[in-house]
Amino acid sequence: MKRIFCLLLCLLCLCPAALAELTAEATVYDFGDFTLEVPAGAVVQQAEKTENAPFFACYPDYDATADFTTNYNIRWMDDDFSLSFSQVDADTLARAYVDYAAELERAQGLSVDNIQLLSAAYDASGESLAIYATMDADYTPLGIEMQTRIHEAFLLLDLGEHAGYVFGFYASSAEALEAAIASAVIRRA
Repeated sequence: MKRIFCLLLCLLCLCPAALAELTAEATVYDFGDFTLEVPAGAVVQQAEKTENAPFFACYPDYDATADFTTNYNIRWMDDDFSLSFSQVDADTLARAYVDYAAELERAQGLSVDNIQLLSAAYDASGESLAIYATMDADYTPLGIEMQTRIHEAFLLLDLGEHAGYVFGFYASSAEALEAAIASAVIRRA
């Protein structure tokens, strides 16, 4: 758990060198406010940037035969997170966000419970919030015979007025979550 949170803190600081050494084969995506490098061979889906909807998803080690595939996505929020960051402690805001994320899963028909917030912290600048949580997910209501523990990490990144981004990382183990976080190299524009 400490390694995952340390990786999130590195991501908060946007220190790509501390996260991963990417080869020249990495693919760089430019989103205007930031760039994102993903590993060669990753499966990527892109859509129009719409408020509070994933517009970019990455499956760093996609396996079509796996029941659950580690992935991450990006949501844009037409919001300045800094106001919330300055008024609410990290644990309270993280709990609210994790509960909100669980409700999004439930709205899609997924059964989730046993939600545990494991850690939350703001970066030194007050522009980012890192969250690490777990939950039990049952995909049976969606017609998929699978129950699993999901490890999830969120990075809420404030880039000023009308530029809040949420990076969501999802895996079925702490080790896979750690690898997914390390595979995403973010640089501010």
